[in-house]
Amino acid sequence: MTTPSSVEDTFVPGRILCFQGEPMRSLYILRSGSVEVFYNEPADAPLDAEKVERLGQRLAVLRGEGELVGEMGALLSVRTATLRAGPDGAVLQSIPLTRDTLEKAIESKRSLGVSIARTLARRLSGNNDRMRELLRLARKIDGKASEHARKFYELIEQTAGVFAGAPPVKKMVDAGRATRSWSRGREAAHSPTIEPLTRRVEMDQRVRPEQITAQGDLGALIDTPPPAIREIEPDVVLFRRGDRGAEFYIVLEGEIQVELENRQIFLIEKGGIVGEMAVLLDEEIRTATVRALQKSRLLAVTREKFQAMVEERTWILLRVVRILAQRLRNSNEALVRNKKEIASALEGLFGAGPNLARDYGTFADRVKRLASSDVLEILLHELEKEHQAILSDREEFSRELAAAWETAAGSETR
Repeated sequence: MTTPSSVEDTFVPGRILCFQGEPMRSLYILRSGSVEVFYNEPADAPLDAEKVERLGQRLAVLRGEGELVGEMGALLSVRTATLRAGPDGAVLQSIPLTRDTLEKAIESKRSLGVSIARTLARRLSGNNDRMRELLRLARKIDGKASEHARKFYELIEQTAGVFAGAPPVKKMVDAGRATRSWSRGREAAHSPTIEPLTRRVEMDQRVRPEQITAQGDLGALIDTPPPAIREIEPDVVLFRRGDRGAEFYIVLEGEIQVELENRQIFLIEKGGIVGEMAVLLDEEIRTATVRALQKSRLLAVTREKFQAMVEERTWILLRVVRILAQRLRNSNEALVRNKKEIASALEGLFGAGPNLARDYGTFADRVKRLASSDVLEILLHELEKEHQAILSDREEFSRELAAAWETAAGSETR
């Protein structure tokens, strides 16, 4: 994509191309080097280079000659992330564009729209992989926290049983029973299913994208031979992650849920699309599970039919691109939010505030002051051992969180 007004510019390492929240003025094409993508919360907060470095979450590193940079801002009229030249600098072709001029270019040049759609789909696929890792880590944290809390509960109850009626021990046991860790441990010991100790981690944001078709256009699409209408009942799975597929679906009626690790990440309503990666990325392996929440009617669109549709109706491609851009924006925001929630859960469970580590340490100190029998010495040993295990788990989970995020952000060529 070249225009007479495009210019090539060299950006030294660390130079800001644009800040999140700024109006869109240019679309970039990467010629060499790399570009880092950062997201800050709140999305509308004033930014400078220091705030991006200190508070921003690095979403991706874009590499590869010809890679589009800043296409989401071009489609949504505002920069959705800060772009910064990578450690090796960047050479970029800058093309002044407004949203209107880009959309007109997509309508007149189908290959441009397909290229942008594939770029957005590829980045969404990468976000899905990262979200899956975050969900798995959250589950590991939940499991370990429940395990430690249950052990705390059992140690206190064993102490109460052995020293029933001894006033100093009773006071110590009562203090232990007043802690949140004891309550959590009791739930874990007596309830086979309890609420996770970490906050529920998911892309808990309904996606209500612009309808892919105006109501009057649906009839024309449905009448396009061969028709492929599918009806599914509530809770029926349309396809699962790992299944093969070569079509996507337009939701004509109903409500569809997209899941990762048994958690909802997107809710697709009437007029939305689902399963588009199988068509846009030439990859027939589904990257997520899709389930009907209501009785739903779907129009199946194969790769061949999609190509024919966009040849005849370029507005369909434009609307697909808009939907993908909004979905990627929601996905980026959810990733950052959920990473922060996991970090907060780690601190709340294993950090310096009111948590498992503190409750174990406090109870161990009380036992130490009373330790005048072999039983209390054994209890003290168990408490101190468990306390060290909690601190070790916290360090391990913190490293896993940092490694999962940085590996995903730093290794993507998008």
